[in-house]
Amino acid sequence: MTGEDDEVFLCPGLLRGVYQSEHLFESDHQSGAWCKDPLQSSDKIYYMPWTPYRTDTLTEYSSKEDFIAGRPTTTYKLPHRVDGTGFVVYDGALFFNKERTRNIVKFDLRTRIKSGEAIIASANYHDTSPYRWGGKSDIDLAVDENGLWVIYATEQNNGRMVISQLNPYTLRIEGTWETAYDKRSASNAFMICGVLYVVKTVYEDDDNEATGNKIDYVYNTDQSKDGFVDIPFPNSYQYIAAVDYNPRDNLLYVWNNYHVVKYSLDFGAMDNRLASVTPVIMPTAVSRMFGIRKRLLSGNGRTSIGQLVGGVRCRRPGTMPAWRARKQHLRYPRGGACGTRGWTRGAFFRFPLSADVSDVRSMLRVIA
Repeated sequence: MTGEDDEVFLCPGLLRGVYQSEHLFESDHQSGAWCKDPLQSSDKIYYMPWTPYRTDTLTEYSSKEDFIAGRPTTTYKLPHRVDGTGFVVYDGALFFNKERTRNIVKFDLRTRIKSGEAIIASANYHDTSPYRWGGKSDIDLAVDENGLWVIYATEQNNGRMVISQLNPYTLRIEGTWETAYDKRSASNAFMICGVLYVVKTVYEDDDNEATGNKIDYVYNTDQSKDGFVDIPFPNSYQYIAAVDYNPRDNLLYVWNNYHVVKYSLDFGAMDNRLASVTPVIMPTAVSRMFGIRKRLLSGNGRTSIGQLVGGVRCRRPGTMPAWRARKQHLRYPRGGACGTRGWTRGAFFRFPLSADVSDVRSMLRVIA
C-alpha cells in the first residue's frame, strides 16, 4: 500500500541471498539507522545517527543525492530521547523506543507532535537484552508487507526474541510469538512477509571469527514455525548497528561501522519446511489487515462512520492472498457497489478483516 492509492505489497518469497549493492557514504557516527517510509512513493530518506543519552533528532532528506551531499530538507526535534537504532518511519509517522523505558512513541511528522505512546509489556529494555553490539538496542521496530512489528526479549522467554505485530494507528498489539533465539547473540533482525530473519555477524573486536557472517535463524509467524538457516550476510566493516527492510523496494538499509550502505536481496518460493514450534503467548491469532483510502465527504461524525463502514464492508477481501492477487498496484474499479467518489484521496485507514462499526469509531477517534 502507498500513501497515494490502495496498493498492496506482494510477498516476494522466502529470502535466499543478500548482497551489498551500494555504498552511500561514511558517517561521523559509528552507529545509527536510516530508512524510507514504505507507504510514501517519494524519495525522502530519514536519518538518525545514534549517541547514547543524546539522540533526540531525526533528519529528513528529499532525495538520495541530497542525502549523500549532506543537504537536509528539515530536522525534527523529538519529545523524548531515543534508545537504540530501531526506529522506523511508517505512513508519515516516526516510531521509536523512548529512552530508559519499554515504551514505543509515535511522532507525527506532518504535525510535529507526539501522537501516541504504548508500553510493550514485559519487554527488556535499556541494555538488558540488546543486540550483540549493545547500544540500548533492546527494542527494535520493523516494517514489512504485513505492517509494523516490534522485536524484543522478555525474562519470561529467558531473554530469547519475541515478535509482536503493532497496529500503527492505535499502537495495540495484535499478535505475539516467542522464538527460540537468544537476543543477545544476534547482531540484528528484520521482518519480510511476516518472517523474522536473524543476523549473526563478526564484530571488529571479536577474538575470533568462528561465528561467521550470516542469517542463521528464521521464524515464520504465519505458520508459527522456525528453523536454522545459513544465508551469507555481507559484513565489510564488522560493526552492524542497524538493518531495516523496505517492502516497497525490497532492499535492506544498513548501518555498518560508520558506513551507510544498501543491500539487495534474492528470493525463492515460500516453503513449509520449517520445524513446528510452540507459538504464541497471546491466545488470539494475528489479525489480517486491509486498508482503504477515503476522503470523508462530511464533517458529521455519524455520516463519516457510515461512509467508512460502507467502504469496509464493500472492500473487505475474502482472504488476504486473494486480495493481494486482485489488488496489486491497481485502484479499485470504477462503479459497482463501492462507487468511486472520495476513494482515491484523503485519509488512509487500516482495518482487520473482522472490522465492524466499533473499529471504525476507534479509528475516527485516533485521527480526530
